Amino acid sequence: MFPGPELYGALMMLAGLPAIYLIRLFWDHRGRPSGRWFVVTFTGMGGWAVFWGLMLLFDSYSLSTASFNLVLLFVNISVIGWFFIAVEYVWQKRVTARTVLPFLIIPSAIQILAWTNPIHMLMWGPETQVTPSGIFNPDYEIGFYIHAAHAYLLAIASIVLLSAVYVEREKLYRKQTLLLLLGGLIPIATSIVFFFRTVPRYYLNPTPLGFLVGTTIWGWGLFRYRLLEAMPIARRTVLNEMDEGILIVDDQKIVTDSNPALRQILGVARDPVGDRLRDVLAEYPSLFSQLEGEYVHDETVTVTVQGEDRHLTVNKFPVFQDDSSPGDVIVFNDQTELLQYEEELELLKEVFSRVLRHDIRNKLNVIRAHGELLSNCVDPKYRNHTETIVQTSDSIIDTAEKARVIGSLVETDRESYEIDLVQEVEATADWARQSFPDAEIELDTAPQAWVLADEAISLAIKSLIENAIVHSEKSTPRVRVSVSCHDDVRLEITDNGPGLTDQERQIFDGRPIDQLNHSTGLGLWLVKWVCLNSDADITVDSATSGTRVTIRLDRVRSRPRTMSRGA
Repeated sequence: MFPGPELYGALMMLAGLPAIYLIRLFWDHRGRPSGRWFVVTFTGMGGWAVFWGLMLLFDSYSLSTASFNLVLLFVNISVIGWFFIAVEYVWQKRVTARTVLPFLIIPSAIQILAWTNPIHMLMWGPETQVTPSGIFNPDYEIGFYIHAAHAYLLAIASIVLLSAVYVEREKLYRKQTLLLLLGGLIPIATSIVFFFRTVPRYYLNPTPLGFLVGTTIWGWGLFRYRLLEAMPIARRTVLNEMDEGILIVDDQKIVTDSNPALRQILGVARDPVGDRLRDVLAEYPSLFSQLEGEYVHDETVTVTVQGEDRHLTVNKFPVFQDDSSPGDVIVFNDQTELLQYEEELELLKEVFSRVLRHDIRNKLNVIRAHGELLSNCVDPKYRNHTETIVQTSDSIIDTAEKARVIGSLVETDRESYEIDLVQEVEATADWARQSFPDAEIELDTAPQAWVLADEAISLAIKSLIENAIVHSEKSTPRVRVSVSCHDDVRLEITDNGPGLTDQERQIFDGRPIDQLNHSTGLGLWLVKWVCLNSDADITVDSATSGTRVTIRLDRVRSRPRTMSRGA
């Protein structure tokens, strides 16, 4: 016993209601990849069910025919929507209107043929009937078969796309893909049953009911597996945004995926997917030969791309699935600009060092010598001018030396040594007492304090003591230096000066040298780099009553080894 046409028509009308609910539900996600196409698909599903129901409820030939023509329209809307759901889900980017327009040509032509069928009979043949109860029983012609072929081709393409990515997905994303497949396969299966007329009554079209089940699955997937909120952005989006060039090849060395950066780095005009790796790298035999091993780690290869040399760092590693390796991932990193910058930096450092070490220093020594000679020849009342010349020359020579030392401190391959910090502090204190006889230098140190530090630690101590004395506004500058041993070794230098300015304190927070702090700040920059190279912590407590600088260094308890001197 089967339901009559009117009852089944009413059931079809009701089957459109879930589609309306899902349109509203997915509308909020229309900005995400695939989101708007879910709305399009649900519109097609709902329209398909509603107009099939109307066809059964109408008892007029013209109205039943018009309803069936609109069923064809919504069938095409459904399959096009589902196809672009799969496309955007897989590629994780919204397709453009220019991409969509070609897919509208056949549906538009089918609609023209359907509405003008009485003229040419290319959709329904002369044996087409409409029963007294309004059931449209068509005699299929070539136009309908073109419509069906177009719809099934799009459906098959959607299945192929989703099936392909299902293999690549894991956990949440694989479940998402499975839900998309099931939600689309069910109505496709029911439509095939109907197309070959295996249903007991022609009006009992099960496809809208199949869509009802499919939409229920998709709606459940939206909530249970965050169908549009946790889409697999990782692979395609990350590949497209990476600066490194990526080639993925299978076990036959055929390219299965690549990204735009790869095509730019190697000057490849088109997507090499489907090509053999040997053919893709045919212009770069040295690069191809580097990839013959199973693993390649940070190999540097120079290739000529469009007439320019490029220095590439290459990495290759296999992709494992279960116990087998179905392919390899090859990563190309263009180091050309970085190497150029390094060469330019080395040249500038060489010029900088030569100018500071030879030209400026030698000429300032000449100026200083002439200043000392003049001080013995000029009238005593002018002698303060010659002393200013000598003192200023000494200050510039000292600043240049600090800048040269900082240049050496920024080298990345500097070593640390085991150093007796007490010995360095005592030697620096002796130098300060001789250089600044008006200052009071107080020491409070342990007998020994071996630390692991940069060999320029003595220059850092000297800079801190000198800075405390030179910038003191007191008639008798006082500096107290203490060295104490705990789990680490603490060097503490306290003065009675005006305290560090905000600009000087910010040097320890990464402030760059500029025209406001380049002279007094160089010594503090030297201290900062010595601490960085020594893996030491430095804290500064500054107030109007003075400054306390504390440096914590790694303590060495083992027998010290001999260290080389010189910064």
